[in-house]
Amino acid sequence: IPFIIWTNEATRLQLGEKYKEITQSIDDPISIENLPDFLLGISDIKYQMYDPTLDFTSPTYHLAQRYADDAPYQKGQCD
Repeated sequence: IPFIIWTNEATRLQLGEKYKEITQSIDDPISIENLPDFLLGISDIKYQMYDPTLDFTSPTYHLAQRYADDAPYQKGQCD
């Protein structure tokens, strides 16, 4: 499922370094489960449950094992 982030020039300027982090993560696999941490990260919202390892724009991002058909997912498995 595609995940699209659209920004205008004003938003790019406002995001600054965070916009660069978004563009650097363009080819990283993500999970919809990571969306809350991504939104907290780009919004600079401080929340005790924020986990940068789940924010796909963070340098510490780590994708957890994904499953398809009750087996660990491998690229191309569901094509």
